[in-house]
Amino acid sequence: MFVTDLFFRLVGRTALCACIASACSVPIVTSARADSVIVMKTSGQEANLVKFDPANLSAPGLSVEIMQAISRLDRGLQFTGQGVMRPLRRLELELENGTLDVFFGLVKSDMRAAKFLIVDKPILYAQYTQLAVAADDPIDIKTFDDIRALGNNGRIGVPQGSAHVGFLQKQGGLKVDDGTVSVSTTLRKLLAGRIRFVYFGGTVLKK
Repeated sequence: MFVTDLFFRLVGRTALCACIASACSVPIVTSARADSVIVMKTSGQEANLVKFDPANLSAPGLSVEIMQAISRLDRGLQFTGQGVMRPLRRLELELENGTLDVFFGLVKSDMRAAKFLIVDKPILYAQYTQLAVAADDPIDIKTFDDIRALGNNGRIGVPQGSAHVGFLQKQGGLKVDDGTVSVSTTLRKLLAGRIRFVYFGGTVLKK
């Protein structure tokens, strides 16, 4: 839907990791016998087909495939709930209150590190972050200074709960709008002219 309406500018790179709920007592590595199975509660993520695409049986998403590989290597460690899609903000709240045990594929941030046990070695994968703008927008952006100079005409949309919100706020002087819950609704907001840019992982934006 958005391919003909948007184009993208490369901005930077982020690394995605696994987050374990701080109250979870399940070991990260287990040598449990086949008849002693540990089941960890997890979740899928709405509007992120790179990580969770349950309708695609041959390629159900990177996070799902990582969980499948872990369970193949250790039959005593299984995951449940990855087929239930939650918005990012909700799944973080459920990790925090212990409803979920683990989630695969969040960007590490200071706020998340304070709340969760983050497994960042090995990094699950690196993604390039990009700015999306309307295809008919003549703006030529090379740095964040260019966006700052736009003032209120340079509002950047980011989905609620994304680690990119904190990153952009730390840059100072940027107008950040995190009023929507998913990448797709943030892109629709851009096409409606309510924001000027969308900032997120480039692979997800293009999906």
